Amino acid sequence: MNGEKAQYALITGASGGLGGAFALQAARRGWHLILVDLPATGLADVGLRLARAYRVEAQCFEMDLADANARGRLCEWISGNFINLALLVNNAGTGSHAGFEASPLDRLAAIIDVNIKATMALTHLLLPELRKQQGAAIINVASLAAFYPMPAMAVYAASKSFILNFTLALRAELRGTGVRASALCPAGMITNRDTADQVKAQGFFGRITTWQPENVAAVAIRQALRGKAVIIPGLTNRMIRLLGEAVPRRLVVNLIGKRWRSAERAIHGASPVRGAPIVSDSLV
Repeated sequence: MNGEKAQYALITGASGGLGGAFALQAARRGWHLILVDLPATGLADVGLRLARAYRVEAQCFEMDLADANARGRLCEWISGNFINLALLVNNAGTGSHAGFEASPLDRLAAIIDVNIKATMALTHLLLPELRKQQGAAIINVASLAAFYPMPAMAVYAASKSFILNFTLALRAELRGTGVRASALCPAGMITNRDTADQVKAQGFFGRITTWQPENVAAVAIRQALRGKAVIIPGLTNRMIRLLGEAVPRRLVVNLIGKRWRSAERAIHGASPVRGAPIVSDSLV
């Protein structure tokens, strides 16, 4: 992806966590940045810090990606400024730890709007720009949850299954165009206090499956540029994925439900399936 023209990486959900780690890795590679996140998330500070540290350009767009008009304006700006878009990272996402019935309907709808609709729409709008750049890559952030039905995270896990299958189908359609699509399927990451508490509550299993966002982003970019279709950071997590294929699905679902209920009881003293929603925007 080297060339004479300046290359850009667009990263959504870029103000912190995995998105911030992607922004850092892209800046280290010398790519200029187009960073997107919600207002009042400190996005401008992230862009300024990376621009100064790595002498790259950082354009910051504060918006709600669930807003179709906002997405359209972003893509019009990219097209109108003749941006050489070399990397698109659809990282922005949301979710909740709670039973389906206990979750507010608007919260469940937001998961669909951000995780599915925004990712699909932004990819569709930016594909013409990506095709102009030989060797461009798309990284859609799914999750290890994409492979399993997950009690207490039913809609979230289903949204990530969509991302996984959408990415693999898109990848096949893009064969021969020079644009490669990869699905990133990490396990847990420590991105804030809530996720740290969740990892701690899961004990040994939580510790051996958890990666730092910086390491996940570095592996994801490296493997995406090599053309990897599905990226699962960590040998333990890849083994879990393979083991899940060999175990009857009903048993897997029961084990996952038991694991999450136990972890949430350790944190909150109540089952998430029957209790109030426990919201986290850093689920993977």
